[in-house]
Amino acid sequence: MSAPFSPPAASKFADLADHHPLPALAGQLAAMWDRGWQPLDLARVFGKELGLTLAILADCLSLDRAGWHAGAAPLWTHQADELGAHAPWWQHNQPYWPQFAERHGASDRAVHAAATSFGLVVADPPAQPLLEAPPTQIAWSKGASGDDGVLAKVRALLAKAESTEFDHEAEALSAKAQELIARHSIDVALLADEIDIPGGKRLYVGPPYAKAKFLLLANIAQANGCRSVWNDQRKTATIVGHQNDLLLAEVLFTSLLLQGTGAVLAAGAQSDGWGGSNTKSWRNAFWQGYAHRIGQRLTEATTSTQARHEAETGHNLLPVLAKRSDAVDKALDDAFPQLGSLRTSVSNGEGLNAGRRFADSAELDANHPVPRSSPRELNR
Repeated sequence: MSAPFSPPAASKFADLADHHPLPALAGQLAAMWDRGWQPLDLARVFGKELGLTLAILADCLSLDRAGWHAGAAPLWTHQADELGAHAPWWQHNQPYWPQFAERHGASDRAVHAAATSFGLVVADPPAQPLLEAPPTQIAWSKGASGDDGVLAKVRALLAKAESTEFDHEAEALSAKAQELIARHSIDVALLADEIDIPGGKRLYVGPPYAKAKFLLLANIAQANGCRSVWNDQRKTATIVGHQNDLLLAEVLFTSLLLQGTGAVLAAGAQSDGWGGSNTKSWRNAFWQGYAHRIGQRLTEATTSTQARHEAETGHNLLPVLAKRSDAVDKALDDAFPQLGSLRTSVSNGEGLNAGRRFADSAELDANHPVPRSSPRELNR
């Protein structure tokens, strides 16, 4: 029989109980959802190095999610699960903060600092674009249907593309994945009773070369019926689109980002004609060339798939696709009424051409035979 919990030095945390009671913090957190915030947004603000603050976030989410609507958008439960916010673990008839300190082996000073930091952030956060209905409401947009067998096939193809040592094979597998995505998006569009309200998703695109990597995401999003916005200060990208398209675009971006990173690392350090290092400018240019050409090829694959569908079925896709595109444009305008243009620069032609070559190293038609003897060469 276990002994009852006896919190160590509970008096040390009396002021925290007075100024930062957990239910009040959870209530402030819930108010943030109405201001456009999502759980992972907060996690990025705190960062991995603030583990205690993230633990408080998880506990507040554990309290808050008990009141979420059963028909809320799946993103809420997915993000809460990712942060480890499940059922409350603490004894509610005992003071929370001493239990928290004991659970995490933290000093009273560390707990005070974490609680204060958390309280300051959730007290008066700046508003962000509201991309989805708060979790206490029914989702604005229909849940993504990409988590079925199609998504599993796409992920399997991309996993093979990530693991192969041959450019042609990787590109053909990625092309096949894009064809599956395009066909699935067509089926979803045709089967929908009405045009659903698009939603949005924020993604963290970390350094180095974050802006150039965002261009890759932007081109992938555009090829799959989504729109994208870059926040340079927070290094976050927002993609707006129909839920199915958002999910599949993110999966494709994750894979192509990994493939591009592998190519950059394989290329190694770069030098100019005088022996000086120009690795940084080369890699920045590589990502931009890679992003541009990937976007072209994905768009070509999507257009080809749509044309084949129309030829095989005699169904004119233009009206339904145009309505879906208009809905995405409206959602983007509503979320971001004032947008500027993104400026980038390239100062290394060799890197730019290397990025294009890597993106253009194979036939995009996945029905063609896949050569298995092409080594990865970027500096030819």
